[in-house]
Amino acid sequence: MKKFIIIIILLAVGLVLYFMQQAKGEYKGKEGVIGEDKGKKEKIWENKGKEGIIGENKGKEESNIVNFYGTIKRYSDRGGFYGIVGDDGKSYKPINLSSGYKIEGLKVKVKGRMVKKGLLFSPPCKSMEIIEIERAKRGDVAGNKVFSDPGQTINIRPDETFVIELEANHTTGYIWQLATPVNKNIVEPVDLHYITRQDTGLVLMGEAGRERWIFKAVGPGEAEIKLKYVRPWEKDKLPVREETFRIKVGRARKDSSNL
Repeated sequence: MKKFIIIIILLAVGLVLYFMQQAKGEYKGKEGVIGEDKGKKEKIWENKGKEGIIGENKGKEESNIVNFYGTIKRYSDRGGFYGIVGDDGKSYKPINLSSGYKIEGLKVKVKGRMVKKGLLFSPPCKSMEIIEIERAKRGDVAGNKVFSDPGQTINIRPDETFVIELEANHTTGYIWQLATPVNKNIVEPVDLHYITRQDTGLVLMGEAGRERWIFKAVGPGEAEIKLKYVRPWEKDKLPVREETFRIKVGRARKDSSNL
């Protein structure tokens, strides 16, 4: 009888131990599933984090892109360079402006990427890499045109600019000067630059260049711009050359909206 009771007890203990082992294995299995799920979730969050970083970088890159209309301007500091004055009043220094766009007063449409290269002074110019550039369409009427033929009447509208370009050779001492004052109620001088092949990367010492006179139309009317080619110190000598350009300034456009 005692043996029978002992066997029953052993069987009961064995069953208890068996079920306890099964329960423990099942619990470990659940832990494994939970751990696997946790790993998946962590990976998802990791991927989301990477996507967030990529999105953030993309946002920063897009924020560096600028689109604007502006006017080409030549600055004299730091050896001289061509910049762009935006219609918004900001000044930019393109690091890859092609020679075909190095025309003072040229109106352009620009898409660029800002780069971290510091500021150039007088005025501060932010460095920019040009992605796309083209002449502004309205410039075909006035502001972008360069005139060299005195026989051609220059038709312009108020607030638009134009360029008179004449051959010159400063190595001989001759320069172009206004022979008579211009009527500043109709047109006024804005800037003057002497351009040689050095500006396009070809340096020939003593070579002739071109003077570019920049003018701006002020009000409607007709005027003349008279220029003389002289050595400034030779006060008693007649000019070597003289040129007269006829200017006709029309009325302002009714549609004064931006480009």
